[in-house]
Amino acid sequence: MTTPSFGCDVCWPDNADQAWINHASLVITQRVVDESHYIVKLHQCPHCQQQFVSVFSERVDWLDGEDPQDRQVMPITPAECEGLRHLPDPLALYQLAPKRQSLHWELPKGEDRRVRWRQGLYPVPHD
Repeated sequence: MTTPSFGCDVCWPDNADQAWINHASLVITQRVVDESHYIVKLHQCPHCQQQFVSVFSERVDWLDGEDPQDRQVMPITPAECEGLRHLPDPLALYQLAPKRQSLHWELPKGEDRRVRWRQGLYPVPHD
């Protein structure tokens, strides 16, 4: 079985840092969840039309004001995109393609930011 490829050299390059930089060029097509510390958005590449889901999570640091943040981005199929438009079950987001390559941007408390490839999306605590 072959693994489907996603995206183009612009939206999904091999280098994680470059993929994070290029993420800014994606067009937001829908805000599925728009809370102050938890955001789920659907995006599309303006070059190849690849669709993506992104998840932002933030935990408030009441002591030091260094709010840990986590951002995850994963390419999705048109059928998966349609299924996420109303997100009836938030857990469905984290069960979606657990072996598919995803991009993770993390800013842990008291540490430098990290950008790396992982697989799937992970639930991260948020306020």
